[in-house]
Amino acid sequence: MSIGRIIAEPLSEHRSGMSRQTIDTRVRAMMARVGLREQMINTAIRTSSRAGSISASALRGR
Repeated sequence: MSIGRIIAEPLSEHRSGMSRQTIDTRVRAMMARVGLREQMINTAIRTSSRAGSISASALRGR
């Protein structure tokens, strides 16, 4: 799953009235806020260790 999709997932699930464009705008704003470059939006998160799995879950808010 990409960084952008991980950030967008809670917005899509909990704010069903949001347009795709609004969600995309908010994802990009959040990435900028935490210091992630916009070019990373489609970068896949790969986990090969327990620590990596925990980190990916934390990004998803689980």
